[in-house]
Amino acid sequence: MSSIQFNTELPLSWLLPLLSGAGLIAWLLYRPLSARGVRRWKSLAFLRFVTLALVGLLFLKPYLLFEFQEQSPRKVLFLFDTSASMAGAPEGSAASRAGLAIRAVDAAMKGLDGKLNVHFGAVDETWRYLPWEQLKTMKSPTGEATHLVSAFDSFARIRPDVEAIFLFSDGADTTRQRLPSLEGLPPVIAFISDQPQSRRKENIAVRDIYAPQEVAVGVTSEVSAVLEYSAAFEGKSAQVELLEGQKTLTAKTIKFPNGKTSLQVSFPYAPEEKGLKKISLRLAGEFKDAFPSDNQRTIALHATDRKLHVLCIEGGWNWDYRFLSRSVRSDPDMRFYGLLLNKDGRFTAISEHNAEKTTSGLPEKIESLAPFDVVIIGNIERTSLSDAFLESLETFCGEHTGAVIFRGGPDIFDTLGGVGGVGSVIEALSPLVPSEVRPYTKVKFRLQLTQEGLASPVFRMKEDASENEASWQTLPELEGANIFQRAKPAATILAVRPVDETDGEKLPIIASHFYGTGRVVVVGTDTLWHWAFRSAQPEQREAFDRFWRQLIRWAAADTSSASLITPELSSLQNLYIQGQPAHFVVYSPEIANVRDAKVELKAVIRDSQGEVQSVPAKPDRDTPGRWTFTYRPQEAGELWCSVQASVADKQYWSKTLYFHVQPPRNEAESEPDIEMLRSIARSTGGKVLPLDRLNQEAAALRSEPELRNAQSRIEFWQSPFYFGIIVFLAGLELLLRKMRSLI
Repeated sequence: MSSIQFNTELPLSWLLPLLSGAGLIAWLLYRPLSARGVRRWKSLAFLRFVTLALVGLLFLKPYLLFEFQEQSPRKVLFLFDTSASMAGAPEGSAASRAGLAIRAVDAAMKGLDGKLNVHFGAVDETWRYLPWEQLKTMKSPTGEATHLVSAFDSFARIRPDVEAIFLFSDGADTTRQRLPSLEGLPPVIAFISDQPQSRRKENIAVRDIYAPQEVAVGVTSEVSAVLEYSAAFEGKSAQVELLEGQKTLTAKTIKFPNGKTSLQVSFPYAPEEKGLKKISLRLAGEFKDAFPSDNQRTIALHATDRKLHVLCIEGGWNWDYRFLSRSVRSDPDMRFYGLLLNKDGRFTAISEHNAEKTTSGLPEKIESLAPFDVVIIGNIERTSLSDAFLESLETFCGEHTGAVIFRGGPDIFDTLGGVGGVGSVIEALSPLVPSEVRPYTKVKFRLQLTQEGLASPVFRMKEDASENEASWQTLPELEGANIFQRAKPAATILAVRPVDETDGEKLPIIASHFYGTGRVVVVGTDTLWHWAFRSAQPEQREAFDRFWRQLIRWAAADTSSASLITPELSSLQNLYIQGQPAHFVVYSPEIANVRDAKVELKAVIRDSQGEVQSVPAKPDRDTPGRWTFTYRPQEAGELWCSVQASVADKQYWSKTLYFHVQPPRNEAESEPDIEMLRSIARSTGGKVLPLDRLNQEAAALRSEPELRNAQSRIEFWQSPFYFGIIVFLAGLELLLRKMRSLI
């Protein structure tokens, strides 16, 4: 298919006036000749019109566009495992696995005859593209370890532009990580030179372990873990132990269900004294396991006797206050105090034991607010809050690292423009700018979490990210929200709501920012109690309690519980090898929003001998609030990593993580893990084949070339042929005029 198009910013509506102008000029030039009786003046006028029209079209840059389909060789990535385990020879062969793979690919390349677009890569500790000539001349594998899972995790993120991935590997992965989601990857066809019995068929492991990073002394919390097992363990039993340090606290016998691959097990845990606790879950008993080193996982847990003191100031009794006070009082790590406004303008004080006492006013001195960690301002008119209290509240947050939470309602943001003006303390503290026209609406809506909200511990109901997001969407609708114009520049928006049911626009509803050394959070609704009152399932009713408890802990930035709620410290692998790099990631988006204050991050590694080594943390340029650091352990055993963050030279949070280092093993003597290759192939729609099937698979792709749409264009405005036509027509017209004695 072909068409004439124009490569210009001028609108095509110019084309008609351009042609009309050319015709008018030609007619005016030759019209007088008709009156004088000169014959064939119309043919001369036509030649002049065509010449002028072609010159005018040059301003529109015309080109002729041809669209067609062409056959293109399919793109394939040949990925070679160059780790030490590929130096081993399969049973009955004198050549190594790597040598057999290179020999097979070399023979296949000669038969492809350029009908496949082949790219080559290698994977060991890292993966990279390599030219075929370099791979072909490689005498032996160059890598020490195999990070096969990490390589495919990278592939899943970058989505290489290929039709298929031909993998030449034995499947042995040193890291023993779980395979990530490979959705979106092209089919992976794994070629193997031998098929021994897979070791993974006899593997059981303690994978993920969950526990609060901080608990109160004497308060029972839960420590749980996910156990993964292969088909060989179905129907069998094993003993799981909970340890504090080297001391076994409790144990239970579990049975692995048939037809599943994982099982969750939980233990109650109550620390007896405060301090840093080393908590482990360990598989015990006599059973045949391919990888005994992954039968135990260890985490760090802080035991403290520190309680969070929460003050809630309300304009009167309401449902949200009722459920909020009940939720905080039922948390053994918190102490709740309430101030309820009476009709006579005085406040009723509600102690932690729910006893009432009438008082005459608010805590107007900073000495009265300092004992509290969090102050919650509920739905109360601005005129009921004295100037002295607001000044102390600003000092409490800005200089004493206190946390302030504004809970929405019709009154709290209603009079900002009339009382105190734009400089009012509430408006200065708030991370959201209230609407000056209508501060509150009785609209029905469902809370929608932002990416920052999903990553925040405030909204963590389930460990799995997709399940966690879905759980918040099943909660009942809310029926009232404050209206905010926008968020302030340094604010973090955690949740939004739609403007209405048909409009795609979203308005902020929950947000936070730092004010001085403290944190301020706005929860722009007073109907969260619907979650606790109207939910049908117990898990949904618990969402209200989870939200407020986690929000209070997260907001209390400078308390001892900040180590629990603020950062996320994670290890990129479950197991590290002595002498090889260990990679860690710290994620704390709140730090990225700190302005006008010095932020410092320190990471230290302590080994089993108690020696401490500082490790530099590098900020991630693409993800604010994310740091990475690398440490190369020189000895095997259990080590722990501690990270501390400081704001304005004052400790903001700390985090500790235990990790395990095992001695290096002889990769060349490792047995192939065919089950790993099958998992990769199954996840991408590929397959596992013997090496001698390579030619057949390559021929199948070669015989089905890719049909793709292609275009070809001829630029008239740059073509000598086009200009030749203009010169020819101008010359012809000049010749005819001369022949007719018109010049």
